[in-house]
Amino acid sequence: MKTVWSIAMLLMVAVTAYSQQSIEEIMALKPEKIDYYDDSENEYYIKMPYAKSNIETKNLPTIDDLDRLVSIDLVYTEFRRSERFSQPKLNRYRLQRLKKVMPEIFELENVTWNIIEQTGPTTMEEAKRLYHGFVINIAEERGREEISYIERIVNEENEESIDSTVLTVFERNNWSEMLITADLTGSMSPYVAQVLLWFKLNNIDERAKYFMFFNDGNSTPDEQKKVGKTGGLYQSSATDYETIKDLAYKTIRSGDGGDWQENDIEALYFGIQNCPKCKDIILIADNGSPVRDWRMMTMIKRPIRVILCGVENDSLNPQYLNLARMTKGSVHTMEQDITNLMKMNEGESIEVNGVTYEIYKGNFVIKR
Repeated sequence: MKTVWSIAMLLMVAVTAYSQQSIEEIMALKPEKIDYYDDSENEYYIKMPYAKSNIETKNLPTIDDLDRLVSIDLVYTEFRRSERFSQPKLNRYRLQRLKKVMPEIFELENVTWNIIEQTGPTTMEEAKRLYHGFVINIAEERGREEISYIERIVNEENEESIDSTVLTVFERNNWSEMLITADLTGSMSPYVAQVLLWFKLNNIDERAKYFMFFNDGNSTPDEQKKVGKTGGLYQSSATDYETIKDLAYKTIRSGDGGDWQENDIEALYFGIQNCPKCKDIILIADNGSPVRDWRMMTMIKRPIRVILCGVENDSLNPQYLNLARMTKGSVHTMEQDITNLMKMNEGESIEVNGVTYEIYKGNFVIKR
């Protein structure tokens, strides 16, 4: 019970990190301590003098750029001239000044705020030479080829690929009021196209209720990704096709690949939290990508329907069989629906595409 509670508290913090922010919530974040902050490539910034909150220089992003805003760094120096000096008080003044200059930043969702404390300087002269203020980090224009491909498929309203897993599975299964959670990293482009095409042709039936797209942390370096707080989550009620298409494209543009693991469970958890009345919970997952945050599995209390993409002639990733079995869900490939996994016992096995999967010590493994 203690472990579950600890994970729950971790996830509550993660909600704060990726939703709209108040000044008090930002100030409550724990500072990241580094020797020196590298400001050599700052494209957008609001620079302030050492120990002051007035704006010295600034270069602000346009309204269009804000659609690709990934994170905001508040940077200051640990060194202080007097013991009476209050860094939290100065941080508040600086945040208030930023809000006056760009109030729309505080209304954006899926933006990570970072408090960066430089610990290197040992004198006031050295501290004054360093950067202080805000750095506004905008994602590069990524995913152009992927989006071009998706546009072509959706606009022609057909699937040119032999692998039509998503369309085929949706056609076979009469799911309703769905929470559709989908991996939108680079290798998943053909399946993103199928999701959008399906929604474009079927949203009048209101089978989809909510979308949660994820890209495994936006531009976060792999070594900085933390379980439950990886991020790169983009979500919306299933309102209309253009809204969901724009959401998908923003997710793609904000991601940069990274390692091959994905934050599937984090996305599922927050999707369920934001749409508790969704009936069928769908995960559109990459068979070739391990689950980064498997230890969060205890937080998933709903059956998960896993649509497994990129299987073709390869074996299934046993993690997704285990995910479905543990949640009393199911796994779906282009060829078949694998159900009743929760009824299987130790030592029992199933065969999929000529490969046998056996339950060994409580988990599916490939039988050699």
